[in-house]
Formats: sequence, C-alpha cells, structure tokens
Amino acid sequence: MDQNRWQSCKISISMLLLLLIAGCQLRPVAKGLPTFTQLQQYNIQNRQDQVDIKWRDQSFAFLLYQQQQQDHLHVLALSLTGQVLFELHYDGDQVNVIQRIDAMKYLPFDFVLRDILWATLPASMVQQQVQTLGLNLTQTVGQHGQIQREIGTTNKVQLKILQQNGNIQINNLNVPYQMTITAADQQFFQPE
Repeated sequence: MDQNRWQSCKISISMLLLLLIAGCQLRPVAKGLPTFTQLQQYNIQNRQDQVDIKWRDQSFAFLLYQQQQQDHLHVLALSLTGQVLFELHYDGDQVNVIQRIDAMKYLPFDFVLRDILWATLPASMVQQQVQTLGLNLTQTVGQHGQIQREIGTTNKVQLKILQQNGNIQINNLNVPYQMTITAADQQFFQPE
C-alpha cells in the first residue's frame, strides 16, 4: 500500500472513530436518581414486579426484583423462564450494569431504573428530585382511582406515569420507550 493511500485510510478511520464517540455522547443521561440515603428512608425490601418494555424495535418482558442491600440497591431481571437478563447495582451515585444479555446491550438502564423509582416512590420524594433538575411534577387522581404523574418543564412533558388497576404505565418521551409494570406482591405509590 502506498503512503498516500495509507494516510487516507488513517484519516478515514480517525473520522469514523470521532463520529462513533460523538454518537455515544449524544445519548441523554438520566439525571435525578435518588441518593442512597433517600432510598434507605423509603426502605425498598424485596420488591417484585413484572415489567414489559418497548424500546426501539424491541420488546422485553421480565420479572424484576429489587432489594436494598447495606450499601446499594440490587436489581435483578429474570426472563419468565428464569434466565438472568440483567443485573444492576445502584450505589446512590451511578447505575452499574453487572451483567446483561446481548439483546439488552444498549437498553438505557439508568433511565429504566430512575423511571421505575419515580413511578413507585412517594410524590414528595420524587418532587425533591425533579425540582433539583428544574422540572415539575404534577399528580392527579381520577374518578376511578387512577393516578397520573407528569414530569417535565412548563412547556414540555418528558415523562408520563399512569397507575391504574394494579399496573403502572410509563412513557418516557425523551429516550423514548414505554414500560408497563405489574405489581407482583404490593401496592405502588399512594396519592399524597
């Protein structure tokens, strides 16, 4: 290979790497996860839910187990046949993906965890989190007991959460994805 051709290849590879890096940085970052101290106040103990997520052109259904450990929140997702799909640890600063299957390689786990917490924690705790981000939380209770939360700015809703009939529907309009949570053994948030 001659010198000019080699130089051209190096430039092309460098540009491709820069585009890949820039593309990775365009992914939004989930802000507003509660601190571990705040989660300890709520005391998540052995929570079990069935979760269905539609993200991009993929759909996932799994059982989600959350357990508060001494120094982190442990989250485990199992397929309906018992296969480990992903395992997360949240220490109050960051979401660490311990393992995941290849099909879930790019799932935005930090958003998924944050949105599950925002959908299941009391409104007062969520309000504290969203206010630090310059966002608002509005919560309304319907005639038939459904509870709706919307989180966003005054001009744009970023997250819609609807609890009704033992299910929570989450619609993240930024990432975007939709998630349905069915409580396996306990109630979700209550109106405050």
